[in-house]
Amino acid sequence: MRAKSGAIAVVFAALFFMGACTTEDSDASITVVNDSQVDLIELNVAPVGTVTWGGDLFGGADLFPGEELTVVVACDYYDIRIVDEFGVECIVEDADLCANDSVLYANADCGL
Repeated sequence: MRAKSGAIAVVFAALFFMGACTTEDSDASITVVNDSQVDLIELNVAPVGTVTWGGDLFGGADLFPGEELTVVVACDYYDIRIVDEFGVECIVEDADLCANDSVLYANADCGL
């Protein structure tokens, strides 16, 4: 899966904690921080190697500029996609969510 150029950029920052994952159930978390000037309308993940995205992890709500949201997913390697209000998507590939909790900062331009 490839990133398209456009209005948002996603910077992947890994935060390492003792014990690797966030719970004993092998869950991991993704925190999305909207540092852009546009609404983010969709967050999807897909296990690496698959060709279709999972459902919208924002649950149909927009993430407005300055807001942040944390979602919990099962530990795995994922491709992560964020879509803005103009349909521009940015993608982080091969994110290891079992090794750490992750923070995605969405900002000015999609320069991945």
